[in-house]
Amino acid sequence: MEKSSFDFAEAIAFGFTTAANNLRIVVLVTLAYFVIVLLVSLILGIIIGHPEELKGELAWIELAFATIIIYIVAGILIMGYVLVALKLVDGYRAHLFDLFACFFLIGRFILASLLVSLAVNAALIPFFIVDSIVGPALWTLIFFLPGVYVSIRTSFYIFYLVDREVGIVESFTLSWSATEGNVFKLFMLYLLTALIIILGFLLCGVGILFAMPVSILAVACAYRKLSEPSYQGPIYVFQ
Repeated sequence: MEKSSFDFAEAIAFGFTTAANNLRIVVLVTLAYFVIVLLVSLILGIIIGHPEELKGELAWIELAFATIIIYIVAGILIMGYVLVALKLVDGYRAHLFDLFACFFLIGRFILASLLVSLAVNAALIPFFIVDSIVGPALWTLIFFLPGVYVSIRTSFYIFYLVDREVGIVESFTLSWSATEGNVFKLFMLYLLTALIIILGFLLCGVGILFAMPVSILAVACAYRKLSEPSYQGPIYVFQ
């Protein structure tokens, strides 16, 4: 069976067009994402104090608690952001409430993220070993490539969690299967989306409100192209 493919330039163009055509909702969702994460961080900062002010043996527990809370909130919002992107890719109307619709998947998200992180770091072990022996050198970056490769092959795990509500390991294996034969194209896609986000930040930070949805929509477009064509998409809560 012939593997699915996609064009990274077309994915980027789709991201720009779809974000422009749905400007109100994508800006609103992006703004809500940053505001909520910032507010949670500020509230936790007020409750536990600044890191330099923390003293005593319980200080690390307070910091760990704050970090976990922020990670949980950010995880829920990230999955919601992916849901918004998938709905727009599939031609559905997205809502602000979609940003919170995947809260029940947070446990799977955390464990799947841990699995992916372990896989990527395992692939980077040769780089860390060589770097510790010979020190910083340009040629040692070749040992960094396995980590990049694994990161790309597992990059769709969040999409599979949100889109199909699969298990932890299955999100990993499905991503690995979907990205087969498209690593270079995905590398170019992620490179371009990173540049778009950087440019968004450079535009006084305001540009990120458009750059971020463009990037996630482009990746969502690639995901749809590379995922099984027989799949009809999720049953959305808000239509």
